[in-house]
Amino acid sequence: MFTRILLPFLSTIILALGATGMLGSYGASDISVHAVRDARFDKLMKLDTIAESLYTASYSHNRQAAYSHLLTLKRYLEDEIIQQYGAEDGWRLMIADADKVERALTDGQPDMNWLEQVTRIRLAVDAMVRPDRALWLPYEQLLRDDVSSIRQAWHRGDGSEGPAAAAMLHRMHVHANRIEAAANIAGHQLRMRELMERIQYGRRILVAMEKQGAEKLRPISNQEVERTLATMDNVISAIYSGDDGMSYPAIASPEQGKPLRWIFMIGTMISAVLTLVGWRKYRTRPYGIKPIA
Repeated sequence: MFTRILLPFLSTIILALGATGMLGSYGASDISVHAVRDARFDKLMKLDTIAESLYTASYSHNRQAAYSHLLTLKRYLEDEIIQQYGAEDGWRLMIADADKVERALTDGQPDMNWLEQVTRIRLAVDAMVRPDRALWLPYEQLLRDDVSSIRQAWHRGDGSEGPAAAAMLHRMHVHANRIEAAANIAGHQLRMRELMERIQYGRRILVAMEKQGAEKLRPISNQEVERTLATMDNVISAIYSGDDGMSYPAIASPEQGKPLRWIFMIGTMISAVLTLVGWRKYRTRPYGIKPIA
């Protein structure tokens, strides 16, 4: 009887306790870890909702609603639990952008003075929540188009190469600046910084040509401009391919279960079946005694 019924029954109880996290320190710690991760994930989802609401209110010119969403957003940005997602530099940029938006709204500045910061925040939060289809990813083609436009403007040959290239470079700076926080939060700090520095370097070349004369500096400038544009192309590729030596998982959704817990659950089911089979055999043939026909 012990082998047939009691042993499987005891195994069922032990495995059931383990499956529900009541047996041993693993179960208790596992529940604690899941609770922390779930709370962190929920807060990040809430941050995403707030950032989207701020963006919608801002571009709808609803300053009162935008200010209310901004104050809520700032509280979440300062939460250390959420800051475990993404890279530190990205969070620093988002907090700085939120501060700029708050000052602009408080001072009654025009919308054009702070809408760009709202967009940066929206793209950065989205980069954490949807890393594989983030809104900042399509900017790769925009940046590549900007590089091509600068090159074409530089070689137009009508005497207005400098101003035309400067206009295209300014457009590229707007695009790069818009995704700066998102690229940083995704772990591409070094490459993004290099891209911004190359844009600034291109500006200095164009300014030097304007001050000292285009014809005098053209041989040198041609080489520097082409080298700078080629570097920009390489840096853009590195940013979007992740080839920068750094990797930050943007988001990890709550885990769907532990393998050990599944083992406990399956073992419980097997033990329960064995217990039932043993009990049925015991009822028909107790102690293995066969009835005399």
